[in-house]
Amino acid sequence: MWPAGLQAYTVVLVTTTSRATAERRAQRLVARGADAGILKSDDYASFSPGNWIVWRGRYQSRAKAQQALDLLRNAGTSAYLTFVRRRT
Repeated sequence: MWPAGLQAYTVVLVTTTSRATAERRAQRLVARGADAGILKSDDYASFSPGNWIVWRGRYQSRAKAQQALDLLRNAGTSAYLTFVRRRT
């Protein structure tokens, strides 16, 4: 779960219109010990409305988020960085 009021960088792993798909993917990550979850894109300024976002990690600096992204990409994962903040 993304804490209310938290603004941070994260790695986006999946964007889908299916909440069930997003939940399954996030649950698998959490079961393996990852700091992960889902966001409803409508609530966040970083995303286009109408989707569910699977995120991994919450980082205060872009550099730390980039390190995490690089590790995931080296492992063959397609992902990208974004800064997460609530819509105003």
